[in-house]
Amino acid sequence: MAHDLVAQGRKILADGLAEPPARLSRRHRLAPLAADVDGDVAAVLFARRGTSGQPCFEVVLFEKRGTCWESPGGSGGAAEDDILDDRRPSASLGAALRWEGGGACRGLAPRPLAGLRLARRGGHWLNHTLVRAAAETRHVRVRGAHGERTLHVPRHGQLIVVWRGSAAPSLTPWSEDGMSIGPEVSVTSGGW
Repeated sequence: MAHDLVAQGRKILADGLAEPPARLSRRHRLAPLAADVDGDVAAVLFARRGTSGQPCFEVVLFEKRGTCWESPGGSGGAAEDDILDDRRPSASLGAALRWEGGGACRGLAPRPLAGLRLARRGGHWLNHTLVRAAAETRHVRVRGAHGERTLHVPRHGQLIVVWRGSAAPSLTPWSEDGMSIGPEVSVTSGGW
């Protein structure tokens, strides 16, 4: 994992996200897109301009150790050319939320007493899923093991959802006026 991504991820977790550029270029090679925190785990999603100009995505996972966010790893891959474009309507996206992929990595070495408890629940794995929200979706409710949280949908609609262990959260899209605009779906169902 590139050190600059870890450092930028920590800064985003401390200060929040800035609006990304409208597109990747030689001047703007890296753009933070989304972040999520669930208890003592977090993830930050970046868009990066590859050496050939093709956009890529990078995910950095974090685990809180005391007061510091440490990164056990992440993932990445090729992205669609429209990764920074404004959100499309659900009619062209296919739904209010579209699953874009996901992954997992092993967490940092467990704390002595918590290690046994985490291992029994499968909690040493840090999981993430990438989601794209349609233009009608303003917020996404995430319901998981640590309760509920709400993710604001940015201009480009790219979201990341993180959780620890095997109990995957479910997502519900909400409109600007606070109405549910789609069914609650589990992130493990994929392809919705």
